[in-house]
Amino acid sequence: MNNPARIPTMLLAIAVLLLLSACSTGGGSRGRVSDRAAQAEQEEDPGRGTGSTRTKEDHKDQADEDDEEDEGSFLVNFLVGLFSSGDDDDYYEPQPAPQHTGPYPASSPHDWEFAGQPDSNKGQQETNATDDGPTELSHQALTVWLARANPAGDAISRVSSISALYTASSDPGFRGHFGFYYGEGRKGSQAVVQDGISEIWEYGVDLGARSYLQPNENLSGLYVLFGIRGGAMRWNYAWTESGFDNVSSDGVLIFTPYLGLGTSVFQAGPVQLGANLSWGPRIMLDETFEKYENDLFPSVGELRFNLETSFFF
Repeated sequence: MNNPARIPTMLLAIAVLLLLSACSTGGGSRGRVSDRAAQAEQEEDPGRGTGSTRTKEDHKDQADEDDEEDEGSFLVNFLVGLFSSGDDDDYYEPQPAPQHTGPYPASSPHDWEFAGQPDSNKGQQETNATDDGPTELSHQALTVWLARANPAGDAISRVSSISALYTASSDPGFRGHFGFYYGEGRKGSQAVVQDGISEIWEYGVDLGARSYLQPNENLSGLYVLFGIRGGAMRWNYAWTESGFDNVSSDGVLIFTPYLGLGTSVFQAGPVQLGANLSWGPRIMLDETFEKYENDLFPSVGELRFNLETSFFF
């Protein structure tokens, strides 16, 4: 892959194959997900008296409890620990730029991302190298995304997730990534979801790239972000003591092609901080893993905000 221009074409081809395979699944044969969730909410709730029903005030209290849980979630704690400064002893002191001592141009402030100022022997080898040889990847990094996504509709209000990505580039203006993500969803205002579903989570892989609007050797500045996430969204039903074959949980395949903008905001040594904003459709399959018709979680648009930390090596 010594031609970075081929990578967007490969990403598009993979996205088309995934979407075609997703659309090939037939309809459900065991009923609808909304019926299963409605049955779950009719079971006796250990937290309230037999025969009681949930009121609008109950939903409001539940939403308040969800807000309190979000404040103490692992993603928030991880975010604070990741982006807060450590002790004074752990502070990283950026090294000054190396002095220009050869026939090469003066180095940029962030030559740490490349091999540094080459010596005379290495410079002679690079001068004699031909363009026909393979291009080795440089600017390799481990990138961590802390994200908050806001899907449209009333089934899911937001999804908080963390992604671990391997990123690399063979060209200053292009950088690809591949990795895994895990997220936890917050139930929306829909009554069937509030009463019949206990928890929602999702996981999968993320494949994408970014193209810088003003390419530079530091891989910084404004860039266009694009890619696709593919995986599974899972949920547990609230109560499963009887009926519907005692199915306690279910899930559905989900694909999210996305497009967005981002930028780097801070750089110190091998660490670079940034942020990006993207939008894309959450494409949900029509049939769940337990062969129910998915009428509870439709395909909707999703706005997603990522805080990014990259550790170059």
